[in-house]
Amino acid sequence: MGWEVELNAISPECKLLQLVSSNKLDPELLSFVRSYFRLRRKQGSRVDSFISGYKDYEILVDALEQLVSDHPGIETRCCDLDRRFEWLTWLLTQSFSVQDAPLAEIAIRGEALVTPTARSVQGFPIRWTSPATCERISIWLSGMNRPLLRSKYDPISMSAAHLYKWHHNDPEVAFEWMIEDFNSLQRLYRAVVSNSEAVLVVTD
Repeated sequence: MGWEVELNAISPECKLLQLVSSNKLDPELLSFVRSYFRLRRKQGSRVDSFISGYKDYEILVDALEQLVSDHPGIETRCCDLDRRFEWLTWLLTQSFSVQDAPLAEIAIRGEALVTPTARSVQGFPIRWTSPATCERISIWLSGMNRPLLRSKYDPISMSAAHLYKWHHNDPEVAFEWMIEDFNSLQRLYRAVVSNSEAVLVVTD
C-alpha cells in the first residue's frame, strides 16, 4: 500500500475544526475531507452514502456541507499531489532564498498539527496551514516559474535522494508532471488567500 498527499482549502473557523478540537468528533474523520470533496465535485450535491462504520458520519457530512454553504466553491479548491509530493518538495527546496527556507516543506506538508491526535487512516499526522502562512507561501510561489524550476531540476540528484516513487525512467515526463503539480499548488494558495482560508493537508 502506498500513500499520497492532497491539500484542501478549509476555513480556520469552521464547525468541522471546532468539533475536532473540542473532542466532539473523531479527528481521524478529517482524513475523509479530501475524498468527500472529490465525490461531491463529481455529484454536485451532498453525498449521502460515503463511508460506513463511523458513528459520527452524519455529523461529519453536516459539518462539511455547512462549510460548502458558508464558503461557496471550497470543495473545488484543492491540490492532489498523488505520490509525487516528495518530488515537488525537493524541487521547491532548491529554489528558495535563505529567508524562505522553511516554506518549501510547509507548502506541501503543512505548518502544524490540527490536533495531537489527528491522524489519517494510515497513521500519518493530519496537518494544516494558517491563512497568514498561506499568504506568505502564495507570495513566494508567485515568484517562481517554469524556467526557474527547470534550472533547478536535477534528475540524478533526485535519484540519489531516494525520493518516494521517483519516476527515474523518463525524467522529461517526470518534470512535466512536476510542473503540473506546481501550477496546481500555486493556484490553490492563490485561491485560499483570496478567500481568507487555510489549507488542510492529508497524507494517506
